[in-house]
Amino acid sequence: MLNKSSILFKLSLIFILTFVITTVLFFFVYNSLKKRAYIEFTRKTLILLHTSDFESYAENEGLKVIGDERKIYSTLKGAIVILKKISPMGDVRWALIRKDGNLYLYVVYFGRPFLIKKPDKFENYDFVLALWIMYVIGLLLLYISIFRSIYPLKVLGNKIREFKNGRIDTNFDIRRRDEVGFLASQLKEALENLRKNNKAKQWFLRNIAHEFKTPLTKGMIAAELLEDNSKKEAFLKIFKRLDALVSELLSVEKIASKGPEDKLNCLNLLGVVEDAKSLLFLDDKNIEIVASYDVSVRVEKELFVIAIKNLMDNGIKFSEDGLVRVVIKSDSVLFLNKGNKPKIDESLMFEPFVKETSYKNKNGMGLGLYITRYILDRYGVRVDYSYKSGFNVFKLDISKILC
Repeated sequence: MLNKSSILFKLSLIFILTFVITTVLFFFVYNSLKKRAYIEFTRKTLILLHTSDFESYAENEGLKVIGDERKIYSTLKGAIVILKKISPMGDVRWALIRKDGNLYLYVVYFGRPFLIKKPDKFENYDFVLALWIMYVIGLLLLYISIFRSIYPLKVLGNKIREFKNGRIDTNFDIRRRDEVGFLASQLKEALENLRKNNKAKQWFLRNIAHEFKTPLTKGMIAAELLEDNSKKEAFLKIFKRLDALVSELLSVEKIASKGPEDKLNCLNLLGVVEDAKSLLFLDDKNIEIVASYDVSVRVEKELFVIAIKNLMDNGIKFSEDGLVRVVIKSDSVLFLNKGNKPKIDESLMFEPFVKETSYKNKNGMGLGLYITRYILDRYGVRVDYSYKSGFNVFKLDISKILC
């Protein structure tokens, strides 16, 4: 179905209105000329009956007079009456009829019936009808031509939407020589450069992260050998923070390199939550799972488990009792933890490197919720935060990924 705001919809509407208006106009002219032709034929026929030189007048006007009563009544049988005139006595004086595509005037003149056939010739109304048919064909061809010129914009829009959703390998090859083709070729070149830059960025990030891993590991080993405990703890804190940052950056790079539809499967949501719980190496005293409904979702397991794990970890870090409660409903998932409302602005909660410092979160880099939001956005899952009755609540709307 076309969008009412789209160019194609407006173009179609203009052509439909043009067709309707011109069709009404054409048929008005057509019927007017046809009626005039019928009147002219009737006039000539009635003059014929009052002409002394009957045969000569009929021949000059191209009128064929039928006087044989058998032929007359055979023609009248099944004929369509277009117009007729009745005498005061109730008798038919004359009648304009059509039979087998031919036009006749039936006349009773001094008690004798006559049938006058209209000559087969191209009338003005026939010319108007032919003109209208050619006009409709031309209008239809013009519409098809313009539609074919504009339709690639819709195709291009769909391809841009695919690219926006993470399909960086989307093909923008639209071979046309008009403005749409030029736009597609320019966009193709721009996105090709973007792909190259993205690959270079990923390679750089991956390479620099791995390059950091080796000296960090060596630094932590060296720090463990220090005899001065104060210096040892300070160096280990620095190295652990750097190691956490590198790990988070590697996670972001890994997620960004995946397509939005990589290995999509219909998975039991409770199983996904249990897998996420196992990654935290925590027991039931820290994570309580309440499955009110048996729900399945279509997602890529590895990524979605990371998103659920991050929300669990966040809930535990900022809870007063070290407990996060996960509630699975028919079209949503709730993550609840008891504690104070975060001091950071809710609009910044999912931004990278934004965090609220706590003892449990002292080594965090503020990327957990950012990664979670990034993953959920790929699947169209909305995440909202609220604070109710002393509980921090994160709600996932999973209606769009239900199997």
